[in-house]
Amino acid sequence: LGLFPTKTERRGFEDCIDSVGQLCSERLAHGVALFSLHVLEAAGIFFVSSRHLSRLRDDRVIRVANQHGVVSFLVDDDFDAVIQYHQTIGCDTVLVPWLPLEKRTTLAVCEETATLFMKLYKKFAAHGVRTGFHIHGEDALLLEPPAGDGRSPWEIFAEATPADFILQYDTANGLQGGTDPVATIRKHPGRSQLLHLKEFGDGT
Repeated sequence: LGLFPTKTERRGFEDCIDSVGQLCSERLAHGVALFSLHVLEAAGIFFVSSRHLSRLRDDRVIRVANQHGVVSFLVDDDFDAVIQYHQTIGCDTVLVPWLPLEKRTTLAVCEETATLFMKLYKKFAAHGVRTGFHIHGEDALLLEPPAGDGRSPWEIFAEATPADFILQYDTANGLQGGTDPVATIRKHPGRSQLLHLKEFGDGT
């Protein structure tokens, strides 16, 4: 089960109402568990106490197995705190959920971003945590000359990272960028261990 923040009003970070925060209330957490949905992919949960999440895990109510992190992971100096948080809640997978435009405009820029991915991969791997990248439509667009060599940022990242760097394909985002979901996933066998299966447009 994937739960992602739905911000309805923002007077400050502490006042943000979102689905993950609600999930971490006792009633909703146990309610989700009634449907035998115990393993979650979450996003934006750092305001939720790691002690609280670890208790829900220990009580076998829910476990956050995959977290969509924040782009600042690529340059974050507080990496030890990030690792400690994920180890405390028992989360062994952290993905980069999106990239700002300036991180994927040209082939050269994409190669620089891939280098950042590799630094992140090695840092997480040293602590037994997997990492990877989640696709958005812009990542699937081809970079034609002079900006690129005809490959998309997604393909550049895939070819510049190892086999256990997760390529999280999203069917709606990929179709938005013009890719064929089946062909894209098959091109890199074993890389899309985690998928987002979503409808697109008219319900494709």
